[in-house]
Amino acid sequence: MKKDIQQDFDRINEKIDNVQKSYDDLAKNKDNGTINSTRAANIVIKNLEYDAREKDDIQITVHKVQALFRDGMTIPDVKIKSTSRKHGRENHNGIIIVELDDAAQKKQYLARNVN
Repeated sequence: MKKDIQQDFDRINEKIDNVQKSYDDLAKNKDNGTINSTRAANIVIKNLEYDAREKDDIQITVHKVQALFRDGMTIPDVKIKSTSRKHGRENHNGIIIVELDDAAQKKQYLARNVN
């Protein structure tokens, strides 16, 4: 019986060590600024004119966003994962949510625009 209790204590201590290691890894990633959220890779674009063709073909929105990056921000090689337009009120264009591959890519594009 004493042997069984000792084995149980050993298993519990092992689990505590694993939890501590997991916590340390999470804290280290947080300190490094690593963002794992998919929302962190999103860019919101406001006041981009709505085209009625966007209702039937999502690619039109993608092409408009690519043209904005290429012509307006001089970033020719933007890789867009997806776009979606959130409709506003009657006289407003609404916003476009652009999802990029990852947050590092977003940071790189925005840093290019600032310089």
